[in-house]
Amino acid sequence: MKNFLNIYLLILGLLVVACQTEKHEVLTEENSVSFTEGSEFYNLVERSAMHDGSQDDELDQSPCFSISFPYKVILEGVEIRIASLADLMVVLSRTGNGGLESIELVFPVAVTTSSYEKISVSSWEELRELQESCVAEIAANAAPITCAAIEFPVKMLVYNTNTQETTSANLANKQQLYVFLQNKAPHEVLSFEYPVTVSFEGSSEMEVNNSMELRNALRTCNN
Repeated sequence: MKNFLNIYLLILGLLVVACQTEKHEVLTEENSVSFTEGSEFYNLVERSAMHDGSQDDELDQSPCFSISFPYKVILEGVEIRIASLADLMVVLSRTGNGGLESIELVFPVAVTTSSYEKISVSSWEELRELQESCVAEIAANAAPITCAAIEFPVKMLVYNTNTQETTSANLANKQQLYVFLQNKAPHEVLSFEYPVTVSFEGSSEMEVNNSMELRNALRTCNN
């Protein structure tokens, strides 16, 4: 009976250790690359999740925001409604030797910022202020990463240091990831469920299998 009790206690002890190991899985996976606010990796992921305003850079000359459709421009005295990126490309192709200076943007326009906020811009002066702010963000490595993108959907693992429990969240797009990061609590430690696919300009892709590989992929394409 004594031997049976010893075996039972040994098995129980192993189960406790196994459970603790599983609960700390997220933390140990992140030992080499910290996914906490203020860390390089966190900032890279956050910037990759920002709104990509680079698609209309030929018009607004800034990757930190985009002009929201629809809006109007005047080209050669004709007012044209821009309802899509395709419409913009057609107008840009017609600028000829005049270039961007031949396009007059009709104000006010709505602008989507890197944090997905919609704001109204009433003049070229206000637009230039946003452009200047973007230049400062780029210099400070705080602007959106536009040459690399995490492919969705992804699953995020969330380790609660208070309860020592791990939960998960399924994220369908960049905006959901950005909002998720903004709402992260101080007692939560995050990790992606790998593998994760990263796409680059030129349609190339790579699969990353841990946080270090993801950090390096985003670090390589840091603008």
